[in-house]
Amino acid sequence: MCWALEQAVDEMAHRLGQDPIALRRRWDGNPKRHALYDRAAALPFWSGRRGGTGRFRRGVGVAAANWLYLLDPVTEVELAVEDGTVVARCAVQDMGTGSRTVLRRAVADALGLHEARVRAEIGHSDTVHGPTSGGSRTTPSLVPAAADAAARLREALGGSDVAARLDAAHGVRVTGRRPRDHRGFALPFTLGGVAIGRGFTGSVQVAEVEVDTRLGRIRPLRVWSGIAAGRIHEDRLARSQCEGAVVQGIGYALYEERRDDPVTGRVLTDNLEDYRIPGIGDTPEITVHFHQEGFGHVPGGGVGLGEIATLPTAACLANAVHDATGWRPYDMPIRPDRLLEGLGT
Repeated sequence: MCWALEQAVDEMAHRLGQDPIALRRRWDGNPKRHALYDRAAALPFWSGRRGGTGRFRRGVGVAAANWLYLLDPVTEVELAVEDGTVVARCAVQDMGTGSRTVLRRAVADALGLHEARVRAEIGHSDTVHGPTSGGSRTTPSLVPAAADAAARLREALGGSDVAARLDAAHGVRVTGRRPRDHRGFALPFTLGGVAIGRGFTGSVQVAEVEVDTRLGRIRPLRVWSGIAAGRIHEDRLARSQCEGAVVQGIGYALYEERRDDPVTGRVLTDNLEDYRIPGIGDTPEITVHFHQEGFGHVPGGGVGLGEIATLPTAACLANAVHDATGWRPYDMPIRPDRLLEGLGT
């Protein structure tokens, strides 16, 4: 949907002779994305030299996106004091986005402890309920529950200096629960255990590409990714996740093409010999900017990053290809043969 919609908006801007960022800004009522449009419009390569008539042509494209703010409203975190260490337990799993680190950091910050005195144990179904890692719901479910558990543990230890009381508090155990948002949720019921929060995350991405019009190859040169998802709880991991999301979007736009057997339905491109994904040589310079305002009604102040970080990437690359060549790609991936056919070469 984003691939089609954002190219349609770009085409409108092209036909109207208007700046694609300015056109989106005029239509868009999301104040968080307005802040990202301002940043994007000020990028030096957005207003730089484009197009050309030679073999190698450069183009710049922009695309925007939003995503639902989702959460698991019954998430719990259990804290237990064991041999002078706080053990944080939750059934949440970590599929590479850093749930274990986020949980440990949230508990340590709330208790005023060094992270070395907090241990996170996750992924066990026999402990307290945790959110599924999907739909950008994990962090906004986990962090508020961890903060509530930390407040309960501090109260159970009877004072503000938690570090000084841990050695004598072996066996103390509390369970924290995810509180409701200050303005409630968008719907009075859950959908499959998932609540829809108020407000949308937003992203704006700008990509610069170089197109080889003789061989049909597209080389992404740089991508600027602006993300509006409120407070970032773990900056290093968040940036890594958003950079990986851009790489995934590049693969989706330029390389990845699943092939199925038309008779049996079996996937034919089921290994990395037949299924092309981006490598280090395909990865451009990536800059990630976080706009950390707009979610003050959410306990902890931040929501999820997963989908919003990759949604506009393919579309902004396609818009950059159009900017460089004047040809509009409609099919993914944008293979060399499709590009050359589109250019009539």
